[in-house]
Amino acid sequence: MIAVAAMAAMVAGCASQGTKWYHDTKGEQAFYRDSAQCEAMARGSAGDRQVQDHDNPVLEGYNAGTAANAASAQRRIYRHCMRGEGWRPGG
Repeated sequence: MIAVAAMAAMVAGCASQGTKWYHDTKGEQAFYRDSAQCEAMARGSAGDRQVQDHDNPVLEGYNAGTAANAASAQRRIYRHCMRGEGWRPGG
């Protein structure tokens, strides 16, 4: 079994989430390729819909909520994509 440690930063400005990913047959180079593809998919699939009105406290709350939801969706899409490539998160 091959283990690869990965720091997957899903969105600029979000904290990195350290996850070790394991695959029975793929090595480090394959991990980086799969990770890059999954990250691109996650960023493209979970867009944020922010409204640009910085003087409105209601819209500021909406923007914060949509950004948090987008980041959560991106992390979920990334994890599902990596699992689809045969990687398993672990320890």
